[in-house]
Amino acid sequence: MDQERMEGLMALWESETEDKETWEWRENLTPEEARLVESWDSSWNSGVLKLSEDILAADQRLVRKEPAEIVGIAQKGVPVGLFGRLAPGFVLENSTVLLESEKDANGFYIGGAGMDGMYMCTPERYEPVRDDAGQLTGFRSISKYVAAFSSEELGLIYSYALFSGEDLVKNLNADCQRLSKDPETQALYASTAEKLEQVPPDERSRLVAGVYAAWKDRHMEDLRGRQKAAEQPLTGIVGPPIGRIDYLAPNGTVAESIEYTDRERFQVEIEEDTHYGIPFSVVLYRDEYGKTIPRDFLLRLDPPPKGFSVVDREQDHRLSVQDQLDAATREAGQRNAERQTVRAAALEAER
Repeated sequence: MDQERMEGLMALWESETEDKETWEWRENLTPEEARLVESWDSSWNSGVLKLSEDILAADQRLVRKEPAEIVGIAQKGVPVGLFGRLAPGFVLENSTVLLESEKDANGFYIGGAGMDGMYMCTPERYEPVRDDAGQLTGFRSISKYVAAFSSEELGLIYSYALFSGEDLVKNLNADCQRLSKDPETQALYASTAEKLEQVPPDERSRLVAGVYAAWKDRHMEDLRGRQKAAEQPLTGIVGPPIGRIDYLAPNGTVAESIEYTDRERFQVEIEEDTHYGIPFSVVLYRDEYGKTIPRDFLLRLDPPPKGFSVVDREQDHRLSVQDQLDAATREAGQRNAERQTVRAAALEAER
């Protein structure tokens, strides 16, 4: 098999979707080509599983190393002034006061301390903690050193936090050297690394863990906002739904679902959720002709979604999680059986 033929097969393999028509090229493979494609299938399946396991393990290591310091809410509304007028905010169980009007440039609550309605700002920073339904349950204490960083720098820390560990500064400096053709981005990397080096090592770990958790939670809250917007009545001409994103709770159940009618928006938000490490699964809808939107973009996601399935548009998509898993398993089994039939025929022809 020459290089040109191999590259052609690779292009066909990468463009496969759940649509059976995209598999038809496999029916014309020689025995040698069938074995090569089978090796690609095996490597892809193993790689996806390994990548998903690595991401989950890294997330758990970060949480175990720096467990979150969550402070409960003692009271909603903060007494201020001589007459004890209630201002929007919270009094925490550790007596810290958080006012809605007192947040820093990065959106963190600035801790307050005092009595008799008079408070002074402290270096403490807090971030809201919400349950799977989006209800406020407490506040996470964030390292005071977070105030030294810009939102862009904190976003960069978030993107490196999961896999860098204690090598975060080292990795930032190494990548900074490779950005000489992009001075603006290089300056961002350099300033982030320089500021992190000034943070004591024990506080640095706490800072990174807090930023990772806060940025992840903020993205989840943004998703809840999208859900509420999607539930509002729409005006004008709207096409039929093409699919949905199911956002998963820590126990693997579907916490929220958002349907989409616009293909471009659907793809962009899936890519954004992948970037932020949000656990989700993708469900595509078949139209009356049995077709879905093109699915090649899903193959480029890194990491891949936690789950993927295809259902008829008219089908009730609010099934139980077990029903969804059973359906996906049956569909995957059917696909594998069909592919094995093609491969067996190719091997038989070789004999």
